[in-house]
Amino acid sequence: LKRSGVIYIPTLVVMPGYAEALGGEVALTALDKRYGDPRAVASWAEFGAVAGDVERSAAATRRERVAAGMPIARANLLAVAAAGVPIAAGTDAGNIGTLPGSSLHEELAAMAGAGLGAREVLISATRDAARVFAKDPELGTIEPGKRADLLGLDADPLADVANLERIAL
Repeated sequence: LKRSGVIYIPTLVVMPGYAEALGGEVALTALDKRYGDPRAVASWAEFGAVAGDVERSAAATRRERVAAGMPIARANLLAVAAAGVPIAAGTDAGNIGTLPGSSLHEELAAMAGAGLGAREVLISATRDAARVFAKDPELGTIEPGKRADLLGLDADPLADVANLERIAL
């Protein structure tokens, strides 16, 4: 992966999102509630209304399969990072159970929870995420001649990745 210039995007939240939404057990975060599209969230409840025994059984199996796979996904993230492969934060937002915006915070928390350091998580969300779209992107780092795209935070994200949710401006 490293020799080929691959950028690894773990998308740790997308499969649990599917399992939650299709299983009728969505656990919305405070950011989901604040910023999530209420129409998308409401549509997830429709699955429970039409689900029969077959769908409920499939949902239970899906939840178990996703839960069993998460330790592997976390271990893969750490192994790839240890090998020096660039990591980019991404969520596959727009898939059922994965809301645009708020899911990025969930992904960053999941990456930190897997054992990636706060600095590495921040780089994955900035510099390396920008490199997914261009070899020499205009965004992603603070450098002369590059476009600015900044957030002001009330707390240090290097102390705790959750501080990325404390957006002041």
